[in-house]
Amino acid sequence: MKKILSLIVALIMVIGMGMDILASDGTTTITTDIPYSITLQIGEHGKVKIEDTDYRGNKSLLKEKGTVVTYTFIPDALYDLDKIIYNGEEIINLSSDNKFTAPALNNNSNLSVSFRFLGIGEDETYTISFDLNGHGTSIETQNVLEGKKAIKPVDPQESGWIFGGWFLEKGCINVFDFDAPIKQDMTLYAKWTKNTYDLTTKVNGGHGTISEGEKDIVEGQEKTISFTPDEGYKIQTVTVNGEEVSVTDNRLVVTMNESKIVIVTYEKDAPPHEHMFGDWKYDEKDHWKECTSNDGAIAEKGVHIFSGWKTIVNPTSTKEGNKERTCTICSYKEKAIIPVKGNSTNSLTHTGIKTNLLQWIVLMGISCGIGTIICHRKRKEK
Repeated sequence: MKKILSLIVALIMVIGMGMDILASDGTTTITTDIPYSITLQIGEHGKVKIEDTDYRGNKSLLKEKGTVVTYTFIPDALYDLDKIIYNGEEIINLSSDNKFTAPALNNNSNLSVSFRFLGIGEDETYTISFDLNGHGTSIETQNVLEGKKAIKPVDPQESGWIFGGWFLEKGCINVFDFDAPIKQDMTLYAKWTKNTYDLTTKVNGGHGTISEGEKDIVEGQEKTISFTPDEGYKIQTVTVNGEEVSVTDNRLVVTMNESKIVIVTYEKDAPPHEHMFGDWKYDEKDHWKECTSNDGAIAEKGVHIFSGWKTIVNPTSTKEGNKERTCTICSYKEKAIIPVKGNSTNSLTHTGIKTNLLQWIVLMGISCGIGTIICHRKRKEK
């Protein structure tokens, strides 16, 4: 049992040191990254502030490796800082507001602080109050011994406003010096400035107007910008800080989260195109009209409507004829062939006309030749 406990303790120590562990098979490496601990030992009669949290007594914190921690030491009334020890070394040089920023964490750390009694009697204690002038969250009152310095609190914040420091009067004219020794009760006043931006508007090249710009617009406000092109012109582009944006009904709404420059460019607004259609176009099936501006628009497209056939050349018994008919809308002419003249009753005779005629010619030639020979012989005989 003791061996098992020893192994568990050793394992915890290894993990706490952020070391690599080999798996049982000897091939897998598991890397751990455990946060480092900060041990606080805060003596009586004071506190330590880390970020926005106050600590008293003994505390332990966990912070990730590489974290930079700033400690603010706040003694109670009638007490002052005595000694600060960080990782075994005394810290002597503090900032004027009792702050110490430690190096980035690369191991567990320890910080101890003690406070000493200043005594009573002729020493006076004064109260330092903080009036936030209507903004931010309340700040704790400080009790400061005569001749000592007040501790500057963390700057208050409020959305849409910029904190401008602590002043001696509500009107915020004279700045309070936190390095000055305290000699009386005091109320310090926070100065605030509304976080504002500028809106700049421009027309690039003329031919219209734009709403006037404004300065010192409160953060988060929306502003509507109107564009008015001259007659015959329209909006070409609108940019906000160099980026082109879309516009609806010649208006643009912008949210003032930064200073903005709005530029509009106008262009000539050509009148709507009116199609002018020319003469009829056609093919074998349809006819139509085309816009003379060659924009691809067509109109009145439809199929041909023809009149009756008209014979152009009559056929003969040996030669074909032709005919045509005309579209009554676009004048397109459709042509056709008329077959050779003839009928079914004499088709054989008609078909053989050329052959019979040739035969007769040959026979007549032969007859004439024979007749000539006979006549020539008779003449010789005489």
